Order: sequence, then C-alpha cells, then structure tokens
Amino acid sequence: GNAAEAEDVLVRLVEFEPGNHDLFLRLGQLYLERSDTNGAARAISLSSEALLVAGEAEAVSELANAVLAIDAERIEALRALCDLYVWKRDESA
Repeated sequence: GNAAEAEDVLVRLVEFEPGNHDLFLRLGQLYLERSDTNGAARAISLSSEALLVAGEAEAVSELANAVLAIDAERIEALRALCDLYVWKRDESA
C-alpha cells in the first residue's frame, strides 16, 4: 500500500541524507500513523538532539508525547523528552 511505499522512500532518503532531520520527523509521524511506536521511537531517538539544535523543540515534544500516549514505556521517547527538558534548562541559563 501507499504507507509501505512512503516508508520505503523515507527510509531510503534518510540513508542518503542522514543530516536531514525533517525526514526523521516525517518518518516518525508515518510510523505513528501506522501505530508503529517502535519505528517512531527509533526515528525520534536518531534525530532528537539535532532537532533541538535546529530549534525544533516543539516537534521533538509533539512526536515524543505522541509515542508515549500510545506506549508509555517507550524508553527512546522518554529519553527524547529528557533531552528536551535539559536543553530548555541549559538554554534559559
């Protein structure tokens, strides 16, 4: 189906452009649409630090919280939120 094809394309794009963190966000959102919290958590884990540096704290928060709303024990999403809170604390200091 279209979701599987979209996933394949996004995964290939991420492989070619590992620095394009917007692709990781799209991939994470696609995984969430498919209720694949493992894939979404993996995407956020791979990109959260770079997204924070790029000023995408809100995107990190939204994706991590969406994963946790489905699976509250996804350690990767919890780590992303922890990184976010540390980032915000350091930014305000």
